[in-house]
Amino acid sequence: MIRSGNKALWAASLPFCLSGASALIYQVCWQRMLTLHSGVGVYSVALMVAAFMAGLGSGSYVGGLLSKQMTRRRALTAFALLELTIGLFGMVSARLYYDLFSTYAPVVYGTLWLTGFVDFAIFLFPTALMGMSLPFLVRAVVSDPDVACIEIGYLYGVNTLGAGIGSALAPWVLIRTLGVGGAVWAGVVLNLLVALGAMALAPFVYESTTGRPKAARTLFRDVPGIEAPGRRPFTMWVMLYALSGFCAIGLEIVWFRLMDVAGKSTAFNYGTFLSVFLCGLAAGSIVGGHLAVRMKRPLMGFLVCQMLVGIFAAAAITAVTFVPSSFPVLQPLVEYWRLLDPFALGLTREALINMFRLYVVLPLILYAVPTVIMGVSFAILQRGVQDDQVSSGWKVGVLQAANITGCAAGSLVVGLIGLELLGTAEMLRVLLSLMLVFGIVGFWAYGFRAVPTALAPIFVTFILLLPGQGSLWTRLHGDQPGLMISEDATGVVALIPKRDGHDVFVDGRWHSSLPFGGSHSEFGALPALLHPSPREVAIIGLGSGDTAWSVGFRKDTQSVTVFELRSGEMKLLQRLAREHSYPSLLSFIGDPRVELVIEDGRKALNLGNKTYDVIQADPLVPMSAYCGNIYSVEFFRLCATRLKPGGIMCQWVPTPRIRASFAAAFPHVLDFRNILVGSRDPLQVDSAAWLSRVNSPETRAYLGEAVVSMLAGRVTDCKALDRSKSSNPELNHDLCPLDEFASPPRQASMWKTLLNTANRVE
Repeated sequence: MIRSGNKALWAASLPFCLSGASALIYQVCWQRMLTLHSGVGVYSVALMVAAFMAGLGSGSYVGGLLSKQMTRRRALTAFALLELTIGLFGMVSARLYYDLFSTYAPVVYGTLWLTGFVDFAIFLFPTALMGMSLPFLVRAVVSDPDVACIEIGYLYGVNTLGAGIGSALAPWVLIRTLGVGGAVWAGVVLNLLVALGAMALAPFVYESTTGRPKAARTLFRDVPGIEAPGRRPFTMWVMLYALSGFCAIGLEIVWFRLMDVAGKSTAFNYGTFLSVFLCGLAAGSIVGGHLAVRMKRPLMGFLVCQMLVGIFAAAAITAVTFVPSSFPVLQPLVEYWRLLDPFALGLTREALINMFRLYVVLPLILYAVPTVIMGVSFAILQRGVQDDQVSSGWKVGVLQAANITGCAAGSLVVGLIGLELLGTAEMLRVLLSLMLVFGIVGFWAYGFRAVPTALAPIFVTFILLLPGQGSLWTRLHGDQPGLMISEDATGVVALIPKRDGHDVFVDGRWHSSLPFGGSHSEFGALPALLHPSPREVAIIGLGSGDTAWSVGFRKDTQSVTVFELRSGEMKLLQRLAREHSYPSLLSFIGDPRVELVIEDGRKALNLGNKTYDVIQADPLVPMSAYCGNIYSVEFFRLCATRLKPGGIMCQWVPTPRIRASFAAAFPHVLDFRNILVGSRDPLQVDSAAWLSRVNSPETRAYLGEAVVSMLAGRVTDCKALDRSKSSNPELNHDLCPLDEFASPPRQASMWKTLLNTANRVE
């Protein structure tokens, strides 16, 4: 229970919770908008996250400085104005981040460094305002330094709890039903409610009548054996909290990499796992204040918390890797990890149980305890530094700025360099080794008998017991023997032996199979068969290489450019070609016409001016993360502009929305059942010529009889798309990626009109 009886603190709870929710909704939506132009490659996303954090850190620092010069009521007014301004910015953010950047993307995203600079510049204003909010609110409502750790921990906790709720609402409810633009407007409404709520707090905020700043004295001053607030140098706390931020974000990246593979990389993974992470921080900071207020040695408590974070993180990952798969909690998860595709969402009992295991139980096992301890350490930190009322907001701002700076640095170092060079397992080992610094500081401050020093041997033991790359990824792919793995910053790729070949898994999800000769071969060969002279071909997605290999069966094909996000795919295919006898794979790898480009395919087409005779996107299952970027009307229209005269695009259309979206982008479309071929120029059904090509000896020798037979049946059934029989379903748009989020149809016409306006759907 809050001992200060601070009514303003209680009154601020709901507004500050809503403020956190709006901030995370914005982050998810703005990042989504910008990836449509910058691509979803690891470098662009990491720079985006780092830029977002840098803005928050800058705002925290500036907010801390400004709050020191304000009275409590002025600080409250400033907080309300911040929220109002953030909401006003949110109103125009879609036009800035989506509409405007669609025009200038080729200039803005030309180089990596320019991308980082632009991301920081465009995020600086709104994120700095967000960063200022905590220092201002602390200055406004924290009145008693004796219990400041409780009050500040509580404020931080409710704000983080709101952020956790917002990060879950964004994918599961808001984007799913309102689209990205509608979700942004939900954030705007929350900001306006927060501003109104903050102004309503004015009667609860009063100025001190003592005429001087109130200092912490009753509980901590001149009491033997108790470290009073401010005893340790503030600079030392700043440095420790910056290191804590670096390690925390490093662990977060590791956990999210594990969870993404475990969750088979769906559109719901990031927001859901982030929600559990943030809710753990919130619970820890709220509870931690009550623990910290009784703590005699806050520095020791903070250091112990940091080491316990590492110990519990290592113990959980070690247990998930090495506990027998027959263990009741793990058995259904291991069985799920063996599956080719993720479970279907729904309200059936089985679906709800599966979602609970994956999105609740597994995160709780992996990182619930460490995140709660992180939250406790924040409250302990406030116990160590808060010694007067006026400087409370300034100290919170400076500390948050240091922590967020550490987070931004960790995001870049761990996400881009560490995972690239070391992989997840070894990067975790390095992070835990770095956290031994907290034990060294404990020895310096308290000697051999200090708890941090005593924890060091346990810490080292867990570092040594951590699983290696092979053991870790074998477990997260269902303990299947013979696993071949390639991991770098771009993702995790696995080849898993089966009775008659190998399956290709990318981030835990099945993509394709070896040897060549299945449906991917048929899909890849079809447009090359139809086009009179497919000299230059572009393919988005490598997979097993099957699609790119089959498109090259025509001798007049001069170049096949493959755009792929994960560089590990080709590395594994090359290794497989050396170790197993797959003649078609060997010919594909040695084909001089094939050029692999590690880049987001949409971004590459958008930034470049090259045109192609054939463009096709390797089949990607709906509900995959970011699949909406290549299943939208806008993407299909972009592809149409990159076709040469007479050029065609070939697209797998697994849902009515994707079929309708493709048809809306191309005036001329041929229907091959679940495959459509579109062009800006008239297309003729010429089954005789196509059958002549497919039955030629050269084609049979290259593709094999099975693929030739499938193609013959496919072209025989071809017909021009009958648009008059279309059921006219809703389309997938950039800002309404309905199939990615398995969104139900929306029937109310007035509601649909409102949402279409918010998302600028044509």
